[in-house]
Amino acid sequence: MNEQAPRVTTLELFFDLVFVFTVTQLSAALASDLSWAGAGHVALMLAIIFYMYGGYAWLTNALDMSVPRHRVFLLGGMCAYFVIALAIPDAFDGSGLTFALGYCAVVLIHLVLYVRVAPAPASSHA
Repeated sequence: MNEQAPRVTTLELFFDLVFVFTVTQLSAALASDLSWAGAGHVALMLAIIFYMYGGYAWLTNALDMSVPRHRVFLLGGMCAYFVIALAIPDAFDGSGLTFALGYCAVVLIHLVLYVRVAPAPASSHA
């Protein structure tokens, strides 16, 4: 079996770096508020951010990243993740709307890409 595994693209690696920046912002938010409430806020943000990151990781494996449209959508997802990351320090004190709008953009972009990958439903003849 000489089949080569698909290679990771530079764009996917850049997306991972944006996610790493997001995690560093979460770490900074926790360091600035070492209380149970602060830990709860960070845990909540980490849970929803990591959930969508897992979705994007699956998508980048399922999509042909050489298609320009797919790359543009992935860039949009990266920009939305960057907005989320920038809003993390004050997400519960003032920039919550920015965080929420960035997260909504991440979810909507993921949905568009997921629909492109999802198989068409089989038609049934009853």
